[in-house]
Amino acid sequence: RGIESLWEEVRSAYEREKVLLANDLWLSLKKRIAEALRFRRNSATHASVSPQQLSASMFSHAQSQPPNSTYNRLVNLLHQYEKDTLIKELEVKAKWAADAFAVLSEGTEGWDYVKHKTHEFWSKKLPDGTYIFRCEGVMDQPVFNIVSILVEGDQHPTWCPFLESSQNWEITRVSQIVQHTYSLPWPFDKRYTNLLGFGVDALDDPDKECLMVLAKSLNEESLFLCRDKEVPEIDPAKPRMDIHLFAFIMTPDPTGKPATKVQFFAKLDPNIKAIPQWVTNAATKQISNMTYTSVRNLAAKFKGSLYEQRVKEKRHIYGFLEEILNIAQTTRAARTPAAQTTIGFGDVGGRTGAVSSRAQ
Repeated sequence: RGIESLWEEVRSAYEREKVLLANDLWLSLKKRIAEALRFRRNSATHASVSPQQLSASMFSHAQSQPPNSTYNRLVNLLHQYEKDTLIKELEVKAKWAADAFAVLSEGTEGWDYVKHKTHEFWSKKLPDGTYIFRCEGVMDQPVFNIVSILVEGDQHPTWCPFLESSQNWEITRVSQIVQHTYSLPWPFDKRYTNLLGFGVDALDDPDKECLMVLAKSLNEESLFLCRDKEVPEIDPAKPRMDIHLFAFIMTPDPTGKPATKVQFFAKLDPNIKAIPQWVTNAATKQISNMTYTSVRNLAAKFKGSLYEQRVKEKRHIYGFLEEILNIAQTTRAARTPAAQTTIGFGDVGGRTGAVSSRAQ
């Protein structure tokens, strides 16, 4: 009963777009089943086996047990869970999120660096020809406005460098397919890609307290995330822009002020064998400023904009966003002791984020 109850918690968290929480619960569920199997087998066979390595060992032992034994029922239950589409989706999305946090937590030694008035920018080229662009800053805009700019896939050219056109097809309230056409500087041909993007609610995670937007170029690993949505075709002869991972992480100001700490990066391969240094320099200069500044300016002009109109039209998306932001604000206020003074992003400046001081 405890295991099945935990499974319902996994499902509930995932359906509420809380991928990180759902993944933690899923790992806990597998650990609980592993412990139950070890107890019932009364041997050390599984003692050093992690939940991820459990399947082969337990299925082998299950063959020697009566079909209706508790051991076999647990094995079959885990097998049923592992085959569930929800778990397949969850594990892929959780991996993308973990990869995003790994990039943002690594050091920047050896990266090219540009300091702007409102944000900082890093870039580097990897030996395999892949580029990584990374940016951090604090926008004096509410997170709701910023999220709306990312959600409206057909409007991506208003803030994404070199993006000529964009079309999007909704899958769920937080996921969509987006087709991008990039117009690169002469003498390079246009580049094309189909992206799968989705949102993650980590607002109630005390270590994160953020919203995430993650995206990758579609491949065999992620194609099933499109569910029954038909993926638009791209002529195989057309060159690709492979987006290995794009992440946009937004942390609302803890005091409730209209400010948002923004961290984003893109890891991509334009599939060009040799790029002249002048092209790289020009592209880096544009990317380092355009994305951040454009998103911030669009958010500042939200009132009366196309984005405000879309918010009114797409209540299944933006009503949900309003709900989770309100819940997060209420939860944060409830768990902040009266003796604790919270300092907002704007009070400490730069990208240092929120800090707290406790009354002595």
